[in-house]
Amino acid sequence: QLREFQPVPDIWLLFAPVKKDQTDFIIQKAVELGARRLQPVITRRTITDKVRRERFRAQGIEAAEQCRRLDVPEINEAQSLEKVLQNWDKSRRLFFMDETRNCQDFFSVLKENPASKAAVLIGPEGGFSPEELNLLRNLPFARGAALGPRILRAETAVAAALSCWQMISGDWSDK
Repeated sequence: QLREFQPVPDIWLLFAPVKKDQTDFIIQKAVELGARRLQPVITRRTITDKVRRERFRAQGIEAAEQCRRLDVPEINEAQSLEKVLQNWDKSRRLFFMDETRNCQDFFSVLKENPASKAAVLIGPEGGFSPEELNLLRNLPFARGAALGPRILRAETAVAAALSCWQMISGDWSDK
């Protein structure tokens, strides 16, 4: 044994699947950046409904080995956004990335809303529909955040959001 097991922080990634190579990138970066659970979410604008859990798991194992992570995140079956939100544990804070920028930047939101249990929701190409944004904005456990002045590709948004989380949560330091 070279080191003791240290669990990653309790951060989940919810994401709308995109084309194959970009989804592979999402899985890889989410694992490298410490996501504990990955939840594919089908939204109104999701462009692909092909979710291959076995492929995602293989990508997760490979990424965990590459970054010397001692565990592999749980990878759930794809569900509709509405179903995921219906069954949501209200004690888990949900940070959704709002491409309209009608909110604060994610770094500030995280500093003002510390949470030991949280999830990051990244929307599909084309963003959330107005109805989905309205639904998310009205949830007491959800908070919208912006990732900067430009619209990011879904896979870039995953890396940016989880990097912010990692820095704020202190996951980057050896405790």
